[in-house]
Amino acid sequence: MTVPTDDLSRSKMKGIVAGFRRHGVLALAVLALAVLGAAHWKYRKAHNRAVAEAYESGVSQGLVYARTTLDPIAEAPLLIFDHLGIAWADLVPNLTQVYGLERVAAKQWTVPAVFGTFPVNGEAPPSGEVRTTADALTFSQPGEYYLRTTVGDFKILILDKQANRDGHAMAIAAFVARNIVPSMADARKIQPNYSYYDYQRPDKALKRFFATDQPVGFQCGYATEFLNFVLVRRGFQVRRMWLHTEQGGAHFVSQVFLPDSGRWAAIDAMYGALLTNRQGEPLSVEEVAKLLRERPEEVAVKDIARKRWLKYPYGNFMHEFTWTPALLDAPCVKPAEYCAMIRDCTVRYWCIEYDDVFRWRIASKSSWDGKSLVQ
Repeated sequence: MTVPTDDLSRSKMKGIVAGFRRHGVLALAVLALAVLGAAHWKYRKAHNRAVAEAYESGVSQGLVYARTTLDPIAEAPLLIFDHLGIAWADLVPNLTQVYGLERVAAKQWTVPAVFGTFPVNGEAPPSGEVRTTADALTFSQPGEYYLRTTVGDFKILILDKQANRDGHAMAIAAFVARNIVPSMADARKIQPNYSYYDYQRPDKALKRFFATDQPVGFQCGYATEFLNFVLVRRGFQVRRMWLHTEQGGAHFVSQVFLPDSGRWAAIDAMYGALLTNRQGEPLSVEEVAKLLRERPEEVAVKDIARKRWLKYPYGNFMHEFTWTPALLDAPCVKPAEYCAMIRDCTVRYWCIEYDDVFRWRIASKSSWDGKSLVQ
């Protein structure tokens, strides 16, 4: 039987229309996905560009801008002195306005006074006596003082005028290390932006450290940064040493130049440890890395703070907590274990220097034997 031409044409047309509808839906879907993909790519490109611009102009250069913005780098409180008489106004700059010292004759209760001390995470060396007047505190001898007063709690270091600059550097290192507990509780104080590790503000931790009865909770990187900041403010040249293990782990220590002996000294603020030779002379990271492999018997560990670890879970704790001696656990420094850890961490090391606004600059990358790793 012969199919009429009109019916055949209509049948073909229906097939074409059905095919167009079927494939048209697929084409529309593909087109929609392409449009969405292009929009997403455009958004990601714009987002990445905005992040890069923010990083270049606002984050990595943050310490430069901090000098001229509403958030300048703080210089105080930095309660380290080289004289035995300290004015109350040096501890609390707004004391006169707040407590009315100009009216002490009429209100004797406003005269500041010391009424006690508080414990620290470490064996503080013995200090002397403290006398107070309406205007100042007088210390009988140099040392570390942990004072509860009617106008706040303070950690104060009085440097010995008879000691040389090397001695001052060691005293500051011991003092700072003693008042750092191995924890992440204060990480956000020193690193305001979680996404940018290289933008750190150690000045943000000054008040917590010097003007409370609490230690600061820092792990190695932040502890190094804070100690270096304090040492720089006291006129010392420092480096940030980034130590690497074979497996990719890392540890940070400070390195301070001792001007009187003319040598670099590696100081571990988190552990409160100083590595020396058998004569008691401080060693640099470069010296330690070689000696621990070639002549380990010549390396000694000096526990400069005699501090202890915190009990679980405070080691990686990232929230506020109140430190008490009841939280203490095992000693931080066990010489044999510490030397083994440092040996593992000095397979290679990076030396990082600072510019005038405390930004980092990688100065060198070396293997344990001192060979440069920079191609």
